[in-house]
Amino acid sequence: MATSASVTIKEGKKTLVNLYVHSDGYGHGLGMKLLSIISNGKMTNGIRFDIDQKLGSQFNGAGCLAASIISILKNEPGNLYVTSGKEEDCDHEYIVAVKKDAIVITLDGEKFYESKFSLA
Repeated sequence: MATSASVTIKEGKKTLVNLYVHSDGYGHGLGMKLLSIISNGKMTNGIRFDIDQKLGSQFNGAGCLAASIISILKNEPGNLYVTSGKEEDCDHEYIVAVKKDAIVITLDGEKFYESKFSLA
């Protein structure tokens, strides 16, 4: 049986996108993938040419982070879907919140990861 998850990506109080992940939604699966994406990139204010230009190396704001997460996770048909709202019947719920100076991932209401940043 698949372990499903919903992922809500927010900027402040505003929801940017909701995702449904059909399988591997547990912390050691999807959680570690989200952590890897966020921890390997740098939040920027504009595209920085002194930073690697590879996908996931920098995020020009919350919208760029959301698009990068989708691009990196969507490597085959199925499994990852963009939805119009939060999926209610999932095994796990992630919130990726981009705040003024941090990106915080919560898993089932508990802080899973926090990355502080300052924009140059």
